[in-house]
Amino acid sequence: MRGRLAVLLAVSVVFVSMGVDAGRAANPPNPVDLLPHATPVKLTGGEWPFYGHDLSNSRSGGTSGPSIAQAPFLEPVWSFQSTNGDFVGTPLELGGKVVALSGGGSVFALDASTGRLLWKRNLAKPADSTPAIADGMVFVPLAIPNGPKLVALSLTDGSV
Repeated sequence: MRGRLAVLLAVSVVFVSMGVDAGRAANPPNPVDLLPHATPVKLTGGEWPFYGHDLSNSRSGGTSGPSIAQAPFLEPVWSFQSTNGDFVGTPLELGGKVVALSGGGSVFALDASTGRLLWKRNLAKPADSTPAIADGMVFVPLAIPNGPKLVALSLTDGSV
C-alpha cells in the first residue's frame, strides 16, 4: 500500500488519503494531481506540533485556517506519496515543515509551502501513531511488541 499526503489551498490544512497497492494497479494517477492547483505561498501561523493541535487537544487551527465558507473552494497545492506504506496518525506542521509518518516506519519532513522533501528517515520498524514535535526534535512512537518504543529525530535533518 502507498499513502499520499495532500495540502489544500495555501494554508496549513493537511489531510491524508489512501493510496492503492502498486501490485493491484499500474500506478493510477492521484486524483489530486488531476485538479487545478493553487499557487504555493509561504505558510504563516497555524502550527500543529501534536496530535489534536496542542497539549489541551483543542483541534483548532484558529484564524490561520480556511473559513467554513472557503471550504468548498479549496484547491490542491501539492501532494506527496509515501514510499513505505500508508500515512498513519496526523501529519504535523511546525516552522514551515510538515512531518508525516508511514506505517512502514518512514518519517518524512517536507517543506510546508511546496511539498519538497527535506529529509527522510526509515526507522525500519512498524508505526501506527502520531509523532510529536518539541524542542527541535520529532518524537516518533513505534509499534514494537513489548513496547512502546520512542525514537527522537532532529527536526532539522532527521538525525537520531
